[in-house]
Amino acid sequence: MSIEPNNVQFVQITTDQLAELINEQVKKNLSEFKKEFLSKEADDELLTRDQTAEFLQVDVSTLYLWAKKVKSNLMELESDVILSEAS
Repeated sequence: MSIEPNNVQFVQITTDQLAELINEQVKKNLSEFKKEFLSKEADDELLTRDQTAEFLQVDVSTLYLWAKKVKSNLMELESDVILSEAS
């Protein structure tokens, strides 16, 4: 079953089927993102923490808190995906 953008219908679908559709779409999007991310040239300029903080006009401690929150959210997502695959 494929999902066309902006054309989603929920007709006689179980929660397991919906979870599987969402899981498939997330995997597809992550795969596409990974391909795009890895295809970038190796000479892309990377910023240091201090440069990033200056660029975003935030304190370095804010970057740390943001990174910590993203890592936590990714771990929760990974856990959810693993649990749904085990079901």
